Order: sequence, then C-alpha cells, then structure tokens
Amino acid sequence: MSDYLPNLANDRESVKPKLTVIVIIIVTLAWFASSLVFPPNLEVYADEPAPARADISSVAVAKVAHDDLMQTLNLYGTTQANERFDIRAEVTGEVAEILAEEGQWVTIGDKILTIAPRERGLRLSELRARVSQQEIDYKSARNLAQKGLQSQSRVQNALAQLNEARAELKEAQIAVNLGVIRAPASGILESLNVDVGALVGPNIRVGSGAFTDGDSIAMVLDVEPTIVVAYVPEKYHGMVQLGREVTVKTADERTIVGHVKTLASLADEATRTFKVEIEVKQEVGVSHENYIPVGMTAQITLPLQQLKATLVPTSSLTISRDNQLGVKVILPKDQPATGEANKITGQVQFFPAKIVQQGADNQIWVTGLPSPVWLITSGFGYTPDGSYVTGIFDASDAKEVIAPLNDGSGNE
Repeated sequence: MSDYLPNLANDRESVKPKLTVIVIIIVTLAWFASSLVFPPNLEVYADEPAPARADISSVAVAKVAHDDLMQTLNLYGTTQANERFDIRAEVTGEVAEILAEEGQWVTIGDKILTIAPRERGLRLSELRARVSQQEIDYKSARNLAQKGLQSQSRVQNALAQLNEARAELKEAQIAVNLGVIRAPASGILESLNVDVGALVGPNIRVGSGAFTDGDSIAMVLDVEPTIVVAYVPEKYHGMVQLGREVTVKTADERTIVGHVKTLASLADEATRTFKVEIEVKQEVGVSHENYIPVGMTAQITLPLQQLKATLVPTSSLTISRDNQLGVKVILPKDQPATGEANKITGQVQFFPAKIVQQGADNQIWVTGLPSPVWLITSGFGYTPDGSYVTGIFDASDAKEVIAPLNDGSGNE
C-alpha cells in the first residue's frame, strides 16, 4: 500500500501540464471563431453601404459651383530661328577683308566679307578693252558698208565678235560680284568661319574635318520672328487651333506672347506626338541684346477649350471601391435658414470626377459634379456612401475648411 501512494502522487503531477495545454487550445479556438462571426471593419470605401449605427456626427463642408475654365496644356519646347542661312563661296579666291563680326546684327544686303579677284581683276580689264575695240571695229565696218566699201558679211562678223566680248565681260563681272559676300537676310551673324587670307571656293574645304563641297563660310540666323517648337500628345491634337494666342516662358524667366503657326498632321512614329510651332514676334533690329537665343528651353501654356468645371481642394479627392476617382458630397434634406448655425444635414453621396487641370494653392479643376453642391472637405474617409451626416461650413467663405471632424473621440 505504501508503495502505491507515491505512484498516485506522481500521476497527478503529470496530469497538470496536459490540462494547461487543453485550456490554451480552447481559448485560441474561441478567439478565431469570434473574428469570423464579428469581423473587424478595417477599411471604409467611398461607396460602401452605411453602417447600422453611425459614430460620425459632423464633417467639414464647402459650397462649390461650376465656373468658366479655359483648359490649357503645358508643354516644353525649344526656340528655333525662323530660318537659317548657310553662306558658301561661289567663286575661288582669298578672303580680302572681313566687314562684320560674329554675333552682330546684319541687315539684308550688308557686306560680310570680300574675296580677292586675283586674275579675275586683270581679265576684267582685258575684257573691257576688248569690248571697246570690238565696238570700234563694228562701227567702222558698218560705216564702210553704208558707203559700199564693205560687204555686209563683214559687218555681221564684227557684230558677232562684239556680242561675244560683251558676254564674256558680263560673265566676268558676275564672278567679281560673287566675290562680295552679303547677308541674305536680316538677322544675327551667328558664325564666321574664315579669316583674312583664307582660300575659299566651291571645291575648297573650310576649317578642319572632312572635305565638303562648298563648306559654309558664314551663317546668319533670322530671328524675326522666333519659332518655339514643341510636341502635342495625340489626345489633344483636335483641340489645338491655329492662330490661337499662346503664353511662352523662357528658361531665363522672360514671358512673351506668341501664336500657333503650324500643327503637324503626321505624328512622330516613336512618340506618337504632333509637332506644333509657336511664332513669337520680337523687335530685335540693330539693338539685339535682348533677343531670345536659339535653342533655349521654353514652357508653353497652350489654350485648348472652354469648360464648365469645379475648383476643389486636392485633399478632397478619394477612391471608390471600384477604383473610381471622385469626391463625396452631402445632398441636404433642408437648406440652412438665415440666422441658423452654419450647419447642414443630408445624405452622403460619391460622385466620380475627372481632373482637367491643376489649380493654384493645392486646388484642382474637375468635371462631373452637380452645381452648386456641398463638398465634404474633411472627414469623408469616415462617411460611407448613403450615410446621414451634418456638414459644418463657413458662411463667409464656403471654400474654406473651418470645422474638424467630430468622431466622438476628439480626433479627426
């Protein structure tokens, strides 16, 4: 008997850990079962049905309405010259003198440089002398023919020689004139690639690099007007109007006004965008210090179309259960009467909204809302679609958020 009692005590001690494990398992299963029967409300979507009991009693609202908006498109482009003129030597010779400087404003017809005629000058004198002699011979033959002392064939031969001499003289004179390089248009003499004494000509390479037939010896940029080139996305192509006034802001903070000059009908194959050219007139003239440089970056504000849109705070935008962007509004049961507190009660409704343009001061222009409407500006995350809430607003400025959300805890 004494041997059995110690064994019974040992059995009782071994049962205690087993009971503890069983209790822990039962408690764990009960906790999982309660989460399935009463799932926690982790997230409220914009269009989720209203709960049976609403803990939210008030939200901040602002009265907003449609306004006229000129929808604009912001683009980035670069300035370009209206036209670029590469000047090439059409005759062979040495540069005799340079009459203009790089960066200088030149007017059409101004001399830029001259090419020394060399042997052409001597040949010109010889041809003039030959023409004079042929004129004398022709007159003499004609006079003799009138007296019957010269045949008519001799007269015709003298006339042919005179015409030939005159043609050679004219050709030589043209060659000499081609030695005077003039500005083909008014603009900026952007580059001058030769010095005095340099040999130039149609088949002479200018400067270093590979040979090119008739290299440019100078370049003139026509910047009156200046062209700003940008590319319009395909979805806006039909909204761009030729001749419409455009605002251009250059990288050096100058704001100027231009007009839409051309819009391409063929899209760029790589970007699917359409080239647009903005013409910007600038009075440069001989005082060209303030002209817009070519190749500078510019921001373009391009008007597209007139819209009826609503300006709302960016923070009032939300997402519905089906991933629609929009806002929540209160559809009031009764309009507030004069003298009453700045409150309005109604049902919450979600409206999809389409963003059309960025506004100022953290506001954004949207379409798709009724007008006017009470916009929930604060607390919309706790107001399911279809619930009834009280909106608090500022009568002096309906667009200002003045009342915090009251959720019973003092926290928004």
